[in-house]
Amino acid sequence: MASPGPVSPEMKASVREYAAMEALAKACASPVQFACCALVSFHGDAEDVPLPRYSTSFQQGDYIHFKQQYNDDWWIGRVVGHNPMTVSGMGFIPSEARLCATIVEMMESEQKLAEGTLTVYEGAPIMRPVVFVGPSLKSSQLTELLQKALVSFMKEQFAGRLVTIKPEYSMATVTQEEEREVESLVYQAGTSLNLVFLDSDASFPSDLCPSLHPLIVYIQISRQKVLHKLVKEMSANSRERAAQLDAAYQLYENPHHYSLIISDSNHDDACQNLELFLESYWAATRSVITVETSQQPSPRPQTTPPVTETQL
Repeated sequence: MASPGPVSPEMKASVREYAAMEALAKACASPVQFACCALVSFHGDAEDVPLPRYSTSFQQGDYIHFKQQYNDDWWIGRVVGHNPMTVSGMGFIPSEARLCATIVEMMESEQKLAEGTLTVYEGAPIMRPVVFVGPSLKSSQLTELLQKALVSFMKEQFAGRLVTIKPEYSMATVTQEEEREVESLVYQAGTSLNLVFLDSDASFPSDLCPSLHPLIVYIQISRQKVLHKLVKEMSANSRERAAQLDAAYQLYENPHHYSLIISDSNHDDACQNLELFLESYWAATRSVITVETSQQPSPRPQTTPPVTETQL
């Protein structure tokens, strides 16, 4: 019997592509292993990507769910955009080492890489925690009234899909150890793929640990006359009124910190905006593509435990 001839490059490529497709199909039904925020952009045009048509592009600031390692250079995962409305399908994402290699052509980046200081991904929770701020200081009667109404709606509307974490100490004055405890709880809660609500006393985005990568919902009163009237009616004295107005102006002047701004809305409209935002984020963390294989893995069942509250 004649021995088989050498395997053609086309056949080798076909085998590699089939293996990559099988891995992609398997990853679709796999849980998210970890998440990161991209510190650089990637345009998905690398020559060695296992499946070119499933190469995942992302922009600086995008959040990425990593589901399965394919090899030393590539992971399989998907992008949950910086804007929760933005999603992508499952695909191949470069490892940190592989992504560094694509940008070392820039002299500054090459020097940083040699010094071990180039970072392309930053760890993030699988589910970013929702935090409410505004319209003024957290301790104010006005802020408490408006936030309480939205939080009550959120807990009722997303019952069974929401985990609440409530620290017992002030986020503005936490120690490093306490900050790590909150971070650990948020990251652990995110593995359930439920929405995470951080019920804290934070008045400003700067009160929150950056590693939490929160989804900040800002309740805004943009009409100055209305704001002054409400603050005046709900402040005990002129000193408190001045502090409340100063905080309101600080919050108003930094719109880039917020994932959602609810401005001058009645209760029903505010609830509708919040529901749309959270439903969009919920869907964005779950969307997958159909992979072209002869056998598809069975979808992984999603469990939705009841609302729970964690206290430190």
